Amino acid sequence: LFYPLWIHFRVTITNWIARYGLRAQELRLLDLLAPIAVPLRPSYVPALKKHVYSEVLRKSLPLAFISPKKPARKPTIRLINPLAIDYVSYEKSLTAALSKIEKKLVEIIVQYLEEDAINDLRRKVHLEKYSKWWNHICWYQHGGEILRTFESANWPFPKEDFICLTRELDEGANHLSLALKIREYSHPIRRRSTRAACGHVIRNCVQK
Repeated sequence: LFYPLWIHFRVTITNWIARYGLRAQELRLLDLLAPIAVPLRPSYVPALKKHVYSEVLRKSLPLAFISPKKPARKPTIRLINPLAIDYVSYEKSLTAALSKIEKKLVEIIVQYLEEDAINDLRRKVHLEKYSKWWNHICWYQHGGEILRTFESANWPFPKEDFICLTRELDEGANHLSLALKIREYSHPIRRRSTRAACGHVIRNCVQK
C-alpha cells in the first residue's frame, strides 16, 4: 500500500500538542469568552451591611461563566453578552485546528498499525470502498473502533500519547458544543449541523 508522504514524519505528541493544540492556538472556550467578559464584583452597601450586585449589569450581560482561581481563593464570576461573540470565526478556526489534530491521529493509525489491522478497521467503519480512506476516517464517528483496534494490537503506539491526542479532540468538540449553546441563547438555530467537530460529514453509522 502507498500512502501520502506525511505519514513518515514522527513528532513527539506532547511537543506537537504544545504547538498545535487548543491552548497554543487560543481556541478554548475561555479564550473565546475572556476578551468580552466583565468581572462581576459586589459593592458593599453600609446601610444594608451587605454586598450587592448591579442589576443593570446583570440584565445587560445576561450570561455568566465561572473560572476557578487559586485553591485558597473564591472562583471568579464573569458576565458576557452573547451578541458580542464572533461565532463564525471561532467555529471556523476551531474546526480547522481539530481537523489538523485528527490528521495527526490518522498518521499514527497508518504508521503504527499492521496492514491487516488497518483493513479490519476499514471494514468495521465501512470505508472499504474508499482507496483514500484516510480522508474519511473520523474520530468523532469511528473513535470506538479506532480505540479497540489499538487495544487489540497491544498498543503499538504509546497509549499515553494516544490518549493525549484524542483528549484534545474530545475537549475541542466540547468547546464547540458549549459555544453553540451560548450562540443559541441569542440566535436560535433551527437546523443542526450535519458535520462533526473536525468538519467531516456525519455519515449513517454509530458515532463514538
